[in-house]
Amino acid sequence: MKNQIMFINMKFSLSFMMILFTYISNSSLSAQIFDEYFDSLDSTHYLIGDTSRSNNCSNTCDMFSNRSRYTPNTNTAIKEIKVIFVVVQYSVNDKRNFDINDNQHVQHFNNMLSDVNYRFSNLDIASCGGTIIDSKIRFVLEDIITYTDSYSWNNDNYDTSAIYSALNGRNHFLNNYSFTRNDAIYVFWTESECWYNEVVLNGSTCSPSTLPKMISASMQPSINMSNRIVVHMRNYFTMWSAMHNGYFCDTYTPLCCPVCPPSWIGGGAQLAHEFGHFLWSDGVHTTTCNNIMDDHFATLHNYLTTNQLSSFHRATSLLNVRNYVNCNYSSNDPLTVNTSENWDLDINIVQRYYNQ
Repeated sequence: MKNQIMFINMKFSLSFMMILFTYISNSSLSAQIFDEYFDSLDSTHYLIGDTSRSNNCSNTCDMFSNRSRYTPNTNTAIKEIKVIFVVVQYSVNDKRNFDINDNQHVQHFNNMLSDVNYRFSNLDIASCGGTIIDSKIRFVLEDIITYTDSYSWNNDNYDTSAIYSALNGRNHFLNNYSFTRNDAIYVFWTESECWYNEVVLNGSTCSPSTLPKMISASMQPSINMSNRIVVHMRNYFTMWSAMHNGYFCDTYTPLCCPVCPPSWIGGGAQLAHEFGHFLWSDGVHTTTCNNIMDDHFATLHNYLTTNQLSSFHRATSLLNVRNYVNCNYSSNDPLTVNTSENWDLDINIVQRYYNQ
């Protein structure tokens, strides 16, 4: 069949955007969105939607409500979300500090992010069911930087409750840290003075006992594109230092002499869980089979449901997490439109779609 070109109007507040559609062999319509047009519209490749809407509750189109249109498959291009680790330092040259020049210190954080990406790419469908083994979402570490401030380092200052220490610490950085980039999610790593002095050095316990818990905090995704996402991780570098440097040798003889088992260090499961929060707008926690979004620490945290995956990918197009997604993609999974549609929403086509 000879290719035919037709135009479909899509309603936007700033202008009418014309997107070219061409017939392909199966007579369905596959969107061709040209780089040049995106670049002339704006540098971040957003489709500018109806800015008169105060929220997305009034959106009714299928592209908004039908999550199955965002469900990943084997042909879906991997979406990379950029993150920056900020390791808070106690004071200049303090022995508790992370050392950017120590390869073992740097590798510790690289290993945790690698663990997260492994979980997101090897979902446990054998144990939990489903057909999607790869979420098609990865996290890219753009940088590891340090921030020296003894008050901010000690997450005991934020609250005596582990939960509120995590939440208040997250808000502390959100309101007080001088961010230099808007295209990456900042992950702040803090420690506990009580944990370090009593548990690490003395093999004792903290009072109150809630302080040492490894509870951390992230944020829900937002329809407000100007809302920044930050993550607050508590006590993981101190834990690694204690296990790696023999601080636990006397307390946990002989398991930690000279070094504790690598499985004790952890962090990857918790970090994956916190990343899930800023991708999943539907809920806070779930106990579905080994789910990454389960808040029980004993859970394996290596599974996501199809509905969760659809929601995650939907968030990368409709919610503020899209600000942190690399935008240069091609895909063997083209967006197919079989009928005329009116997209009444502000959407970012994260992948570049081409007729194959």
